[in-house]
Formats: sequence, structure tokens, C-alpha cells
Amino acid sequence: MAGTTTGGVPPSEEFPPLPKHEKSVAQPPLITSQNNQYATLLKPKPMVPQITRVPPKPVNIVHGEPNITWKTSEVKSLIIQENLQYAIKGKFSYGKPDVQELRRTIPGQCGIKSECTIGVLDTRHVLIRLTTIEDYVQLLSSTAFM
Repeated sequence: MAGTTTGGVPPSEEFPPLPKHEKSVAQPPLITSQNNQYATLLKPKPMVPQITRVPPKPVNIVHGEPNITWKTSEVKSLIIQENLQYAIKGKFSYGKPDVQELRRTIPGQCGIKSECTIGVLDTRHVLIRLTTIEDYVQLLSSTAFM
């Protein structure tokens, strides 16, 4: 037996009928090729914009000194072409250690997680090319590098 509501009228024992909807038409699958796999769909797309090649610039002589004028867009394009967007130049005040030793110790001491390239610029400077912005920020904020 059903209980009564506050007004004394027993609630209806049946639910009201659901509204009738037309059957939905099946959507075609988004993936048409059988070769696509779930993992390839989730793989991140590279964020590298289309880079236009910057032609060599003529050298102008201004007040007896060579001068090359670059546009900002050309400089940004060259930085990406040369893979220098996450590059750091390091200086050693009292002479530089062996480059092989630097390649072993810098990633461990500074917490670099992705691939990095360490090369010699001159007797006191090295160039560290990182591949991710996270490592770039980590290296610049590391006390071991200061």
C-alpha cells in the first residue's frame, strides 16, 4: 500500500509516460581509416608554425662598419630555424671544465628531464640547447647554474 502525501491524496503508482522522440540517425564514424589507432590520435601535434626561409642579407657599410638590418619576423624565423628558442649561454669565470664532464653533470644537477645539447662556444662559454620550455625555466631558476 502506498503512503499518502500531505494533501491526503495517494501518489500515483505509475510513472508518467516519457515524451516520444524520433529515433536519432546514427552518426557516421569520425575515423574512416582502419590504420588510425587511438594512440596516434592522442599523439600531440607539433606546435611549430610554418617557417619561411630567410634569404641571405647584403652587408651594408655604415660609417665604415659592416651592418645588416633584420626585421623582427626574420629574427624570430632564424631563431626557430637554428633551434635557439630555448638556448642558454653559460659563462665560466675561472676556466671551463671538460665538455664531456659538463654534458654529464649539468642535466643531473639542474633537473633537466628532456634532451639537451651542450656545446663549446669559446674558452669560457658554452651553449646549452634545451627542447622544452619546462627545462628552460628549470635551468634558469636553478641555483646550481647561477
